Amino acid sequence: MKLCSGPTLIIHAAELAAAEFVGELEPGFRLFGFTKGQFSIADVLDNVIRQIGGPGRFYAATWTIGRRDGEILAALKRDGLLEFVRIVTDRSFERMSEERRARCSWLIHEFGVDSFRVTHNHAKVAAYRFGLWAIALQTSGNMNLNIRTEQVSLEDNADVACAIIDYVDEVHRLRPGGFDFGEEGQTVFNSLTFGSESASLSVQGGRPGWDELNGW
Repeated sequence: MKLCSGPTLIIHAAELAAAEFVGELEPGFRLFGFTKGQFSIADVLDNVIRQIGGPGRFYAATWTIGRRDGEILAALKRDGLLEFVRIVTDRSFERMSEERRARCSWLIHEFGVDSFRVTHNHAKVAAYRFGLWAIALQTSGNMNLNIRTEQVSLEDNADVACAIIDYVDEVHRLRPGGFDFGEEGQTVFNSLTFGSESASLSVQGGRPGWDELNGW
């Protein structure tokens, strides 16, 4: 069931599949809802990206990445829908069990070592840029299936998408590729500004428009 509340579509998603949650997207859309974890964030992104097309640029921050969600993103890449991928994970992802070690090796094989960075991260956000679309996702859920109540906010919003991209790009600029936190990881985390210079431009009305950001 979906109810309109102002400009945001409130979705009662307790029994819905990801495709039903996403529905048919229109420019400027905003969706919000709770799930029981019956689908993952990657399921949502898969439905969004396959609907609006590509190849686009994908940015995400997550605490962890499950193998299933990684496979969903890898299928999008193989199908030509992802121009490139940038993902920030928490440093705990490097604390290797045999299963995690194998998962990290597989992710690097699929996407390349430069697609990944680690820091102290508990944010769960994603952005996807293609054409005039500026998709921003905010959620409590990681990139894995977790049968618990999760909230999902999904919208076509250049300001929010740019804020997510600023953060992911900053970490990627300051950290080496891969899943190693390293000796300088804490120093780099302490220096993060979350794109404050870009944010100040936005407040002052000087931030470039979305169409001008193709060089990012």
